[in-house]
Amino acid sequence: MNYMKYILSLISLVLLGSITHLQAQEVYIEGYAQNMPSGTVEVYEIVDYLTRYERKIGSGNISADSTFNVSFPNIGTQKIKVKINNNYFYTYVQPNAKYDLYVKDKSPYNPERPEGNLVEYFFGGLPETDINYKIIEYDEEILDFLRNNFRRTDVRAREFMYKLDTFNIEIREKYKNDTSSYFEVYRRYGLASLDDLSFIGASNRLQKFDFYLKPYTVSYTNDRYMEYFLNFYENFHYNLSRTKEQVFYNALLQSSPTLLMNALGNVYEVKHNLRVRELVLINMMSDLYYNVDYPQVPILNVLDSLAGFALFEEHKEIAKNMRKRLTELKPGVRSPNFEFTQNDITKQKGDYLGKYHYVSFVNTDIKNSMAELELLRALYLKYGGTTQFTTFIVNNSNQSVEKLKKKYDIQWEIVEIKKDDDIIHDFQIQTFPQYVLIDIHGYIVAAPALGPKPNGEYKTIERQLHAISRLKP
Repeated sequence: MNYMKYILSLISLVLLGSITHLQAQEVYIEGYAQNMPSGTVEVYEIVDYLTRYERKIGSGNISADSTFNVSFPNIGTQKIKVKINNNYFYTYVQPNAKYDLYVKDKSPYNPERPEGNLVEYFFGGLPETDINYKIIEYDEEILDFLRNNFRRTDVRAREFMYKLDTFNIEIREKYKNDTSSYFEVYRRYGLASLDDLSFIGASNRLQKFDFYLKPYTVSYTNDRYMEYFLNFYENFHYNLSRTKEQVFYNALLQSSPTLLMNALGNVYEVKHNLRVRELVLINMMSDLYYNVDYPQVPILNVLDSLAGFALFEEHKEIAKNMRKRLTELKPGVRSPNFEFTQNDITKQKGDYLGKYHYVSFVNTDIKNSMAELELLRALYLKYGGTTQFTTFIVNNSNQSVEKLKKKYDIQWEIVEIKKDDDIIHDFQIQTFPQYVLIDIHGYIVAAPALGPKPNGEYKTIERQLHAISRLKP
């Protein structure tokens, strides 16, 4: 009995050691960042390709000699984003790999981009078995094929179709012994992208579906697959007949994912696979959100339902991310609708169209917030003729708005709101003061926008207001 306990204890220790070893396995990246003697390196995985949300999985520091190293847990074979200060690039990683990189700085001829600068990088000592080596070689083969064969005469004379068939055979033969499932999917949709080119004899839409999508499962983390998938199903509602689109629309009005799934149940490109159908439905919610013929509230309700009760676990996070993506304030999206009544006059978003709108949010309880009103006044006197100024004030003082206007010499529009007002939520105000810049058509230019007070980079909103003042009416 004691002997058996000893054996079981020994097995447990071995298993525990194996699990600990597996958990300790990581991917390592080290290298040299040109012109970067300090700062941070951050690694992000792409959470899903519908929203392109990213999640930080590792970080490290840049040494004074511009070298860096960073490690992060195994996440399988997939594409990642590496950010070095305000520069970034994309690369692939595979489990337990070690990478040596030389990262170039931003070209001095390219302007600095606030969202980050895409830069070049080079590998040192990359083995042939690594996913990056395979993808670089394969992509170069595709480019060589196109350079040598995609000519106007070939396209018109069916010659390209025959050459493409031969190329497909050669690729399959060359990589028939490769065991990487990620690379197999990558190759398939690299070839599929060639079939999307316009040439005599090209496959039609349903033929492409039958060959490239119908037989295969969804590869959520393969960028080549997801790029093809999203291109194929983009604006999918246009592929519905008028009758089927009406059924789909009626189901949407009821905010019912079940009815929407049923409405798509007889559409050829999605009826064979529930996983594909549900993922396409989430993507359709994104495509339709800014379509004036479709109501936005039911779309958000559907995404809320899918975030909690989607048929497939992966889709719960995607639906949650999609709802967040659609409702977040970012440049290029429509600003939230708003309405308020002041002095018996009701105003709403449409009343401000035709002029740039600089919106500020302040709170009487926060001194820094109120202190910036003086700086706002100086900007208003210079640019009030070309930009509409509105300040929403959470007034927790014992003074009326009229007294506050006199105290701070506010000559522009000021609106009193409560701290739980819908406009606070809709504009995603997290702190005071906070600013939003809206264009003449009601679309977000910046949120949060720069304020009248210099930020950490000594920048203010004045440069943008000045540029607006020089625009031709």
